[in-house]
Amino acid sequence: MSDIDHFKLLFKPKNVAVVGATANETKVGAMVVSNIKACGYKNEIFCVNPSEKYKSKKIFGLKVYPNLKSIPEQVDLATIVVPPDLVVHSMNYHSAS
Repeated sequence: MSDIDHFKLLFKPKNVAVVGATANETKVGAMVVSNIKACGYKNEIFCVNPSEKYKSKKIFGLKVYPNLKSIPEQVDLATIVVPPDLVVHSMNYHSAS
């Protein structure tokens, strides 16, 4: 992948995952999801939150996945909005080869 391709993923991703997404509007995970939507992003947004309370619920109308592995396609860009001690755990995923 060229440097230009890497920049395209950063600035024009086909999809975005928000690890730590939440419906609690006082938390950063909710602010990130709502800001992405409010800015007019038209592509897929994947909310990631392993909490049982989101198992069959949606966040701002978006399906919630328990982890990055469960997302049915390769993620172009992920934002990690979890407490520092959970960052490594949240990255428990595989990348497509």
